[in-house]
Amino acid sequence: MQTIQFDFGGRRHTIKTFDDGASVKTAKDIIVGASYRFPDTSSGFSSVVDLGAHVGEFTIMAAIYWPQATVHAFEPAPQAIPLLRENCRPYPNIVIHEQGFSLTPGRGQFFVNSISTVASRSIAPDYQLPGLTWTTIEADYVDAKTIMDLKPGVVKIDIEGPEVDFIKAAHSELQHVPLIYVEFHREDHRVDIDRLLLRTHALITAHILDPNRGDLLYLRREQPLFPKD
Repeated sequence: MQTIQFDFGGRRHTIKTFDDGASVKTAKDIIVGASYRFPDTSSGFSSVVDLGAHVGEFTIMAAIYWPQATVHAFEPAPQAIPLLRENCRPYPNIVIHEQGFSLTPGRGQFFVNSISTVASRSIAPDYQLPGLTWTTIEADYVDAKTIMDLKPGVVKIDIEGPEVDFIKAAHSELQHVPLIYVEFHREDHRVDIDRLLLRTHALITAHILDPNRGDLLYLRREQPLFPKD
């Protein structure tokens, strides 16, 4: 287990994560603002959704940055949930949902790999790496309507593959959401995300790890959250 301390919002905070390289890098990238950068000025959001919260890296920072908001952290991975709960305990505006997103809500398959919980996923993996094995378990899922009924002003979508499915299912509501963070896992997914979101939003930042992986931040047009260049 790794314990990371960081300063944010004028206070020092502590988060615990798994000690594999992917988990540590994910946490540090979010903490330093390389991934899921926060806007330069805040706004009065009353609800934030973190879809794919892992151990709470973005969740905690969102709870600090938007203290007036209820931050809804969705995480179906049973390995991550105990740490997510421990990390989020000091922040009363966080609500944890032990659920993921699926087009078919209810109990369903969940795929856990032997290297890192960061890559746990709701869809069957289609790649092989030396030394990597996958275990199939069950998890709880909700649909896009259940998530969007929370009326979020900010949505972060990091669900290891079905991001485009969620955006399509929630599109009529997402087009009114001021800030949308989304991770992509394939270049064609990134193209689809752009096609769907650029109708109503502008791409503000792109953190690209390689052509098939990165995270994007979209701002609804006319939303005065970022200073103009």
